[in-house]
Amino acid sequence: MVVFVVAAAAFAFIHGVHIARGTSQPGYLQIVSSIIFGTLTFLWFWIDSEAHSFKRSPFLSVAIVVIALIAVPYYLMRSRGEGERLIAFAKLIFFVVILYIAIMIGGTSGASYG
Repeated sequence: MVVFVVAAAAFAFIHGVHIARGTSQPGYLQIVSSIIFGTLTFLWFWIDSEAHSFKRSPFLSVAIVVIALIAVPYYLMRSRGEGERLIAFAKLIFFVVILYIAIMIGGTSGASYG
């Protein structure tokens, strides 16, 4: 889901700008970004679980949004076969690196132009 990666990177960039400026994000932006990020995370989970014929439990469906840091790796471990797990974890790590880079670019931009 390219939309998910782009949206997450955009919010990470904005977060980096606020960190560099020493300001906190406005409350409405935190709420909007949480809703969008949670919705996109759940949509990814739904689409991916259908593609891998994984039966979603109600607990995991909530956990994917509430504690994604733990639930996403757990889901990838349970939903993938032996040969697919390494690729799935590599994609997850790549996604986290993209977010980190977006935060760094946002921080650099915020410090330079803020």
